[in-house]
Amino acid sequence: MKLINKKCYIFSFIIVFILIITLFLSLFYKYNYKNYISITTTSNEGKTYFYTYNINKNYLEEKLVINDNSQYPLGIVDEKNNYIYYIQYYDGLGDQVFQYNLKNKNTNMITEDFEAINSIYPIKDKLYLLARTKLTDGRISLIEYNLKNNKYKVLTNLDTEVRDMYYNKYNNKLYYSCYSWSEQMKLKKQFEENPKIQPEPLSAKNSIFSLDINTGEFNKVFEFKGVIKGFTPLKKDGEFIIKLSYNYLFGKSEIIYYFLNYILLNLF
Repeated sequence: MKLINKKCYIFSFIIVFILIITLFLSLFYKYNYKNYISITTTSNEGKTYFYTYNINKNYLEEKLVINDNSQYPLGIVDEKNNYIYYIQYYDGLGDQVFQYNLKNKNTNMITEDFEAINSIYPIKDKLYLLARTKLTDGRISLIEYNLKNNKYKVLTNLDTEVRDMYYNKYNNKLYYSCYSWSEQMKLKKQFEENPKIQPEPLSAKNSIFSLDINTGEFNKVFEFKGVIKGFTPLKKDGEFIIKLSYNYLFGKSEIIYYFLNYILLNLF
């Protein structure tokens, strides 16, 4: 990778502004010529609210209100297929995925052996989730849930801990960041046993992978000897904003603009 230092603050500000706007637009779902944002919020009264914000009409619509009893509020509105998918605690089973039909108002629990759920995206006839289940050996894994037969499969290996996931509708690819659990535990043990030799808890190598929804092909698109604290894909294929840190728990973070194997700009 090549690093090009930019010291013109005005230029940097303009670039950052453009990237933030692009990022905001990249989060829209576009179904049937309608752009919208799915919004999930909570209240002090213990309720979770699901909204859609119609970009074309500048209109916010409340879709569903439920009791908030999960670890944290998580859900998404799929207007194309008229469903809401959300997480709710079910007695004896923990947090599970529920499907709410916007047409007939029926609700179904569609999982029963999940243990933790961090992210969820409906894409066509499947759900893509970051979750821990009885099949993942304690890891947060990338999971593909088939809505036609109500079965799921784990897409990442059992040594992989997945941090984050985003869907890019412009190229129909799913991106996720991850690291080796065994490598991270090894570094953590070295830090705990030899704090003088290793004064900071180092991070396992982090990577960003893409999953092409059309072909099922996986590709590594970015790798870093440190922590990928957050990222988002932008409109162009191979274009990202990425937040990085060099050690596991502490240390200063930096945000970069990354495009086609080049770090073009250190934003902060």
